[in-house]
Amino acid sequence: MKQEKESEQEETVYNPKWLQQIVKEKLEKYSTGKAFEMFAKEILKKLGFINVKRSVHGLDFDAEKDGKVYTVEVKGTKTGEDIVIRWNQLKRLWEIEVLVGIHMIMFVNYEGKWCIYQMFDGYMEQSTT
Repeated sequence: MKQEKESEQEETVYNPKWLQQIVKEKLEKYSTGKAFEMFAKEILKKLGFINVKRSVHGLDFDAEKDGKVYTVEVKGTKTGEDIVIRWNQLKRLWEIEVLVGIHMIMFVNYEGKWCIYQMFDGYMEQSTT
């Protein structure tokens, strides 16, 4: 029983209870967009990204991992509805990918769920999460 309680409190990106608590705390303190960006930033840090900071390329974050710089765009939903990415947004992501080299889109929601897609030569591939 004690071990079960400890695993529920473990701060890992694969612990749904911890993730739900983090996103709930962020949504209580901040606007929806800001809350999801902060939630995504927590996840990136737990995944080993460093120097997670505001992007100089007009997206949400720049972050480093394994000697590579990634540009990250965060999309979130508070009510569980679908997230739509418009053509002009994808075009902008592609333009940045051409300039910067590595771009990721990170989706998060109010339940603490998340996934990351990485763009390769205009194609997107889901990262293991």
